[in-house]
Amino acid sequence: MSRIAYVNGRFVPFAEASVHVEDRGFQFADGVYEVWSVRGGRLNDADGHFDRLDRSLGELSIDPPMSRGALKVVLKETIRRNRIRDGLLYLQVTRGQPSLRQRPRDSTFPDPWTPPSVVATARSVSPVAAEARADQGIAVITTPETRWARCDIKTVGLLPNLLAKQKAKDAGATEHNERGFRVLRQYRAKIRHCDSAFTDEVRKIVVGGHDDGVTAVARDRISLFLERLECLWEDLSQDDAHPARTGHREVRAAV
Repeated sequence: MSRIAYVNGRFVPFAEASVHVEDRGFQFADGVYEVWSVRGGRLNDADGHFDRLDRSLGELSIDPPMSRGALKVVLKETIRRNRIRDGLLYLQVTRGQPSLRQRPRDSTFPDPWTPPSVVATARSVSPVAAEARADQGIAVITTPETRWARCDIKTVGLLPNLLAKQKAKDAGATEHNERGFRVLRQYRAKIRHCDSAFTDEVRKIVVGGHDDGVTAVARDRISLFLERLECLWEDLSQDDAHPARTGHREVRAAV
């Protein structure tokens, strides 16, 4: 089946999906994105990601492109049209395309009535393959933090992340990690949030530290779950983490 994308009010064949060359997201990375895992055809932890999306848009002074209810309809329809049962759904919202009367590639914001650009895509991910990869484990490298100072905004400007990811690939690893983290002792799994990997080890649970300003929905959901179990926080160094065996475990909360 051919993939379908949502672009600015229309569902179009994936190969035909495009935005204008003057779109602020393309010209300046002036936009944000959000990604949901899809389980059983439903968005995983939907409201947590919508809350983060609203915050990112607010920090960039981009008006929401539509109400949350309307956006949920769009995303669910994107899932339906692509027949996704288990997979990922990506949403990009940019400041849009300035009007033709405005100077091209002007660094200042366009007219306030400029509509944001909205793009949504979805793809399937095999849960069987993901579990097999988790059982086998992955290699991870550490890299210096080189992202901009506003990492709390989930912006589409991901060049530092891409460079670090490529460095990991060149080194024969799968993932990179540039964030501080903490450990919760006394339980039987270890979970660490980086860009897309989690690690596990007996008797330790690790999640991304909150002092880096990054809002990680999965991490926060895991932290809330563990706090209910009365886990205790403890600092953990990168040297302590290096021997960890790597795998993937999820706390699933489809809504």
